[in-house]
Amino acid sequence: MDGDRVMTMNAMLPRQMPEILGTVVDQMLCTRSCVEGVTLKNSLARVNLIGEHVDYCGYSVCPMAIKNSIIIAVKTILNDVIKIVNTDSNYGHSYKNNVDQLRIEVKPGEAPAWYCYVLCGIKGVLEAIPSGQKPVGLSLAVTGNVPQASGLSSSSALVCAAALATAHANKLDISRKGLANLCAKAEQYIGTQGGGMDQAIALLATTGSAKHIYFNPLRSEDVQLPDECVFVIANSLSELNKAETHHYNTRVAECCLANQKKRAFEDGLTEEKRKGWERYVKEELQQGPWGISFRIASGKIRPLPGNDVRP
Repeated sequence: MDGDRVMTMNAMLPRQMPEILGTVVDQMLCTRSCVEGVTLKNSLARVNLIGEHVDYCGYSVCPMAIKNSIIIAVKTILNDVIKIVNTDSNYGHSYKNNVDQLRIEVKPGEAPAWYCYVLCGIKGVLEAIPSGQKPVGLSLAVTGNVPQASGLSSSSALVCAAALATAHANKLDISRKGLANLCAKAEQYIGTQGGGMDQAIALLATTGSAKHIYFNPLRSEDVQLPDECVFVIANSLSELNKAETHHYNTRVAECCLANQKKRAFEDGLTEEKRKGWERYVKEELQQGPWGISFRIASGKIRPLPGNDVRP
């Protein structure tokens, strides 16, 4: 799936799509009869199972996508303009500007406008268009059912859906894996220095599986979940917009500094101290509640063969 091309990929769309399509087209074109040329692109929300706040340090993670999604209807227009509207009246502000005047403006201490995330995806794709190819004008309408600022990565879903729509409209031939890398960098235009987990799972998810995702370079493998396994996803209704304050970027910096300290500690160990440290880690793990035997290879702790441990 990672190598599939965007132009040949059919989005996983919810059952209520006909109703959503009618609403979206009404908003975008002001008439239900004008649906010719409209394309829908869909990006999924996610939950993370293993590996919280480690992707931006380069460590692997294990998220899974959920059915909640962001859907964008896109239609090319003749003039060099980008228009963005939202079908939800709670997001009343729309966006309109020339393609060559695209700006992502975020004021310190204020949450970005919702369409800024859409602009991140658009900007990332426009920068990938080959030299000499003129970007097309776009009219986009956004809808979805991902709760905002609730930890399900609604922001990345917006970025990825916008990138899919823009790539399709401009006939840009790019793989889903390439688009995931592009979106991870493009979302940083909003001001948050995140990793690539959210964009990768939004674009590389497969039905019925979680994903073990690795970075540098990006790659992934399916993690089959037991049929009887049930995950309960609860919404506390307490919202946090990570682009509104410095707290998220502060955590990124703290984790990266801690990772550097850890590597410096490991590199500075003499052979004798290293063996003693490895013995200590092994004893602690074997005496713990896991009941699993481990070995240490190349500085990484791994289960011994025969232990059924999921990533």
